[in-house]
Amino acid sequence: MEIKTFIEKKKANKPVIPEISEAESRNPELVEDDGKTIGFRYFNQDTKGEKFNYSSWIYFGEILTIDDIKAQYKNVAVLIANMENHGIYSLCKTTPGYFMTMGDDDITYEEYKHQFKSKTR
Repeated sequence: MEIKTFIEKKKANKPVIPEISEAESRNPELVEDDGKTIGFRYFNQDTKGEKFNYSSWIYFGEILTIDDIKAQYKNVAVLIANMENHGIYSLCKTTPGYFMTMGDDDITYEEYKHQFKSKTR
């Protein structure tokens, strides 16, 4: 059974409908921050169409705490209220400007690069 690797990207023009394409490898360093990509992850798919082996999401952007958001942004009372009501204490502000909640294993591209470099030393 043949297994292929795909990359799923959340794009700024359609953040709810991901862009999916076949990937030659799972190397995040081959993915460019084009200013329109919110984040990406990899998965495999077999010839039956079954998807498995999902990676964590990697987001282009920076982590902001709720205090950072309060200090840096005006008119975000709804965002702050939603964060407080759901126990969310930090978000990723992506390069295209979207605020994304992150799963436990999700990271920013900068965090990925830092982890990768520290593992190769």
